[in-house]
Amino acid sequence: MDVFCLWPKPQKGVPIFLEAILKEEFDNKDPMGSNDYEWARVRGKKHVEYPDKLWLICKEKLLLFDYYPFMNGFIVSDLFLMAIKESTDFDDLQQVTLNVISNNGKMITDKSYFFIRFIERIKLIDYAKSKYILEKDANLDFVKKVGFGIKKFEKLEINTTEKQVFIPDDTTFSGYIFCSELVKEEMIKKRLYGFDFVYHFELPLVYNERFRRN
Repeated sequence: MDVFCLWPKPQKGVPIFLEAILKEEFDNKDPMGSNDYEWARVRGKKHVEYPDKLWLICKEKLLLFDYYPFMNGFIVSDLFLMAIKESTDFDDLQQVTLNVISNNGKMITDKSYFFIRFIERIKLIDYAKSKYILEKDANLDFVKKVGFGIKKFEKLEINTTEKQVFIPDDTTFSGYIFCSELVKEEMIKKRLYGFDFVYHFELPLVYNERFRRN
């Protein structure tokens, strides 16, 4: 089974770290102020009651990406949604239309963006069969269950799935969307921008290069 991780690629219009906030309105006096909304507290929840529209307010001059992990979900363009539409069970996906603006109140993109969140997650990675180096004092049972406590990955063993677009149910890779070869080809046709397709065999190397601590 060929599975690919959508890995953000910092470049023009794709920040290394997106300093942004989701809010229900734009406040000129305090644009980056608190977003203490009920829908922002998603821990332990499957379905969240979002407003029909939200504001993405950020300290950027330009946004060009089609996909970006953000705040327990993902910011995606309309083209991205079109690419996954035929391969996604939308009962498993929540989406909210975004108004995108800088903290100075300026328009910073020509793209139409959405915030999406996956309701369901799947057991993609078999941590009992995968190979890795553990953090000091890591709980092995916890590692095998959700992947928490790993210092460095050496090899990932994955479970088969019929889903074409999904996120894993673990603490390490749930911040990334995964897809099949079919969906990958559709995204390439649409020339989606701002990320690479990392084959699951290559994922340990890519992940270690970015996150491994000495």
